[in-house]
Amino acid sequence: MAEITQKELNILVKKHEDWLKNEAKGKSPSFAGLDLSGLEIKGANLYHSDFKGSCLRGCNFRYADLGYSDLEGADLTGANLKNTNLFRADLRRAVMEDVEVNEYTIFYFQVCPEEGGFIGYKKAAAENGRYALIKLYIPADARRSSATSYRCRADKAKVLEITDEEGRLLEKARSGRDADFVYRVGQWLEVPEFDDDRWNEKTKGIHFYLSKEAARLY
Repeated sequence: MAEITQKELNILVKKHEDWLKNEAKGKSPSFAGLDLSGLEIKGANLYHSDFKGSCLRGCNFRYADLGYSDLEGADLTGANLKNTNLFRADLRRAVMEDVEVNEYTIFYFQVCPEEGGFIGYKKAAAENGRYALIKLYIPADARRSSATSYRCRADKAKVLEITDEEGRLLEKARSGRDADFVYRVGQWLEVPEFDDDRWNEKTKGIHFYLSKEAARLY
């Protein structure tokens, strides 16, 4: 793993920020696979950056924008993520031990309720190419998680209600991903092979949102 100095890192960050200002034309510099241990990246605009597999132990990312960044497999042990934007950052297999966060660390904390039963919503396919909105009940004993976005997952849920775009009640709707799978009112859904890794967002589980508005926009 190649080590770089603070000065070299500053040059890469400046190039990335210039790339963003140029409407992301051309190719952005990559931070992937670099050893940046203990370096300062405070307040940097690192939107859509590539830190895949990097060593970021003790790095100071305070006030940085890491939205949509690829941090898969990165070592963030002891990194300062206070006031950092992590929206849609890919943290699969990342090491997150002893990271420093605060209430302003965006999307570090789960949006999915950690306890109790609650209501969720998901979009499905109705007839004639229109969409349906499914109202789900996620029970208190369901395993649940969310990563760095508004999307949540659970291992079990009950279909309480299905409506079309105009709010009319329906008895069933089809999955937007698997046309052979049909949701029916009153049906219990279960995913025994649920993936407990909260950072692995696009994996096995019943996917849903906590608001109708967010589900409709999916």
